[in-house]
Amino acid sequence: MDSSQTSTDTAPADWAGLHAAALAYRDGVVRYLRVLGASADLAEDLTQETYVRLLRRGATIRDPGAIRGWLRSVALNLFRADRRAQPRTVLSPDALDSLGERDPLAVAEP
Repeated sequence: MDSSQTSTDTAPADWAGLHAAALAYRDGVVRYLRVLGASADLAEDLTQETYVRLLRRGATIRDPGAIRGWLRSVALNLFRADRRAQPRTVLSPDALDSLGERDPLAVAEP
Protein backbone atom coordinates (compact mmCIF):
# COMPACT_ATOMS: atom_id res chain seq x y z
CA MET A 1 0.00 0.00 0.00
CA ASP A 2 1.53 3.29 -0.99
CA SER A 3 1.23 6.46 1.10
CA SER A 4 -1.68 7.77 -0.99
CA GLN A 5 -3.90 4.82 -0.10
CA THR A 6 -6.04 4.73 3.00
CA SER A 7 -7.71 1.90 4.85
CA THR A 8 -10.96 2.78 3.06
CA ASP A 9 -9.32 1.90 -0.28
CA THR A 10 -10.01 -1.73 0.59
CA ALA A 11 -13.75 -1.07 0.71
CA PRO A 12 -16.17 -3.39 -1.08
CA ALA A 13 -16.95 -2.78 -4.73
CA ASP A 14 -20.36 -1.36 -3.83
CA TRP A 15 -18.99 1.26 -1.42
CA ALA A 16 -21.47 3.84 -2.72
CA GLY A 17 -24.39 1.52 -1.96
CA LEU A 18 -23.03 0.74 1.49
CA HIS A 19 -22.51 4.44 2.18
CA ALA A 20 -26.05 5.33 1.05
CA ALA A 21 -27.55 2.54 3.17
CA ALA A 22 -25.53 3.63 6.20
CA LEU A 23 -26.67 7.24 5.88
CA ALA A 24 -30.28 6.10 5.58
CA TYR A 25 -29.98 4.42 9.00
CA ARG A 26 -28.24 7.26 10.86
CA ASP A 27 -31.35 8.63 12.58
CA GLY A 28 -32.39 5.08 13.45
CA VAL A 29 -29.06 4.48 15.19
CA VAL A 30 -29.53 7.66 17.24
CA ARG A 31 -33.08 6.59 18.19
CA TYR A 32 -31.89 3.09 19.07
CA LEU A 33 -29.26 4.49 21.44
CA ARG A 34 -31.84 6.81 23.02
CA VAL A 35 -34.14 3.82 23.64
CA LEU A 36 -31.24 2.04 25.31
CA GLY A 37 -30.97 4.98 27.71
CA ALA A 38 -28.30 7.21 26.21
CA SER A 39 -28.66 10.96 26.60
CA ALA A 40 -29.12 12.96 23.41
CA ASP A 41 -25.47 14.07 23.45
CA LEU A 42 -24.17 10.58 24.18
CA ALA A 43 -26.37 9.09 21.44
CA GLU A 44 -24.90 11.56 18.93
CA ASP A 45 -21.34 10.82 20.08
CA LEU A 46 -21.84 7.05 19.92
CA THR A 47 -23.49 7.32 16.51
CA GLN A 48 -20.50 9.26 15.24
CA GLU A 49 -18.14 6.61 16.62
CA THR A 50 -20.29 3.89 15.02
CA TYR A 51 -19.81 5.55 11.64
CA VAL A 52 -16.07 5.96 12.23
CA ARG A 53 -15.92 2.21 12.74
CA LEU A 54 -17.93 1.70 9.58
CA LEU A 55 -15.32 3.71 7.67
CA ARG A 56 -12.53 1.64 9.18
CA ARG A 57 -14.15 -1.78 8.81
CA GLY A 58 -16.62 -1.30 5.98
CA ALA A 59 -14.67 -3.74 3.83
CA THR A 60 -15.82 -6.57 6.08
CA ILE A 61 -19.46 -5.95 5.18
CA ARG A 62 -20.14 -7.86 1.98
CA ASP A 63 -23.91 -7.38 1.86
CA PRO A 64 -25.29 -3.81 2.03
CA GLY A 65 -28.52 -5.39 3.29
CA ALA A 66 -26.70 -6.37 6.49
CA ILE A 67 -25.68 -2.80 7.29
CA ARG A 68 -28.61 -2.08 9.63
CA GLY A 69 -27.80 -5.00 11.90
CA TRP A 70 -24.10 -4.24 11.80
CA LEU A 71 -24.66 -0.61 12.78
CA ARG A 72 -26.98 -1.59 15.64
CA SER A 73 -24.51 -4.18 16.94
CA VAL A 74 -21.66 -1.69 16.93
CA ALA A 75 -23.81 1.00 18.56
CA LEU A 76 -24.94 -1.43 21.27
CA ASN A 77 -21.37 -2.51 22.00
CA LEU A 78 -20.25 1.12 22.22
CA PHE A 79 -23.14 1.91 24.57
CA ARG A 80 -22.26 -1.05 26.80
CA ALA A 81 -18.60 -0.02 26.86
CA ASP A 82 -19.61 3.50 27.86
CA ARG A 83 -21.79 2.16 30.68
CA ARG A 84 -19.01 -0.08 31.95
CA ALA A 85 -16.66 2.91 32.03
CA GLN A 86 -19.05 4.95 34.19
CA PRO A 87 -18.55 4.83 37.96
CA ARG A 88 -21.22 2.88 39.76
CA THR A 89 -23.30 4.49 42.45
CA VAL A 90 -23.44 2.56 45.69
CA LEU A 91 -25.73 3.71 48.46
CA SER A 92 -24.15 3.95 51.87
CA PRO A 93 -25.93 2.48 54.90
CA ASP A 94 -26.79 6.05 55.96
CA ALA A 95 -28.41 6.73 52.59
CA LEU A 96 -30.41 3.53 52.92
CA ASP A 97 -31.52 4.57 56.41
CA SER A 98 -32.74 7.87 55.00
CA LEU A 99 -35.32 5.95 53.00
CA GLY A 100 -37.06 5.36 56.31
CA GLU A 101 -39.58 2.60 56.75
CA ARG A 102 -40.44 2.51 53.08
CA ASP A 103 -39.10 -0.62 51.41
CA PRO A 104 -37.66 0.49 48.03
CA LEU A 105 -38.27 -2.98 46.61
CA ALA A 106 -41.85 -3.30 47.76
CA VAL A 107 -44.59 -3.43 45.18
CA ALA A 108 -47.10 -0.61 45.51
CA GLU A 109 -50.55 -1.81 46.46
CA PRO A 110 -53.43 -0.78 44.22
